[in-house]
Amino acid sequence: MRSSAWLALLIGCAPVFAQDGTGTGTGYATAASKSDVASAVSALVQRYPTATIGTVETADQALSEVATVRAAVDSRFTEDQRLCLSKFFVASCVEDAKERRRHALAQVRPIEVQANQFKRRAVVIERDQALADKRAEELRDAPQRAAQQHEYEHTAAEKAQDRAQRAADVEASDKLHATDAAQREAAHQTKLGSVQAKQAATAQKRADNAAAFERKRLESAARQREIAIKKADKDRQRASKTSVPPAGAPAASAPAAGAPAAGTPAAVIPASVRAQP
Repeated sequence: MRSSAWLALLIGCAPVFAQDGTGTGTGYATAASKSDVASAVSALVQRYPTATIGTVETADQALSEVATVRAAVDSRFTEDQRLCLSKFFVASCVEDAKERRRHALAQVRPIEVQANQFKRRAVVIERDQALADKRAEELRDAPQRAAQQHEYEHTAAEKAQDRAQRAADVEASDKLHATDAAQREAAHQTKLGSVQAKQAATAQKRADNAAAFERKRLESAARQREIAIKKADKDRQRASKTSVPPAGAPAASAPAAGAPAAGTPAAVIPASVRAQP
């Protein structure tokens, strides 16, 4: 409680440089006395002896109190320097003030170092503990992760096998369809060749029939001419027998071969003969 009272006193006596309205800065607020600063330093040292800081909260509190005492020491030193200006041995007075400041800060410095070291160790310990907890968690979860990894690999292998099987099925289906298409194309070509052969045979037969018909027509026309010629010859012979010319009359010129005798009626000559040139 005594140290807290000293700290409150030091905070209340913080140095304040008062401007006097002229800007020369000749007015000063009252700083803590030398004895007050010395008592605050002594109380702080007693409050935090060596190796007594054991928590981060205590370390933060110690650093805060060290900062307050340091501010009071600096304020007292500033005031001492001002007071030395009115003395005859200014340099000696200032050196004494510096020594008092150095001694006071040297007393509170170990507390500051101890607090900072503890906080750094606490950070390291906290980090190491976090790493240890993480390793423990990893060891605890290792069987589960191994099982999950095994399940993942098993599922991946099954999926890969399924993909390979589907690819093989697609390839087999493509080959089957290609074979069926080739067979259908071959059957189509065979059927088309058969149809073309039948069409060619039909056209040849039609041409043969037309040629045979034309041959028969010509043969029939030739027979008709031959019959007509023979009939005309017979008619001419009959006519020559029935009409003998008188003695001394000039004989009629013989008709051309195949031509009807002169005076033969047109109705007696067949139409097929008349059409011949």
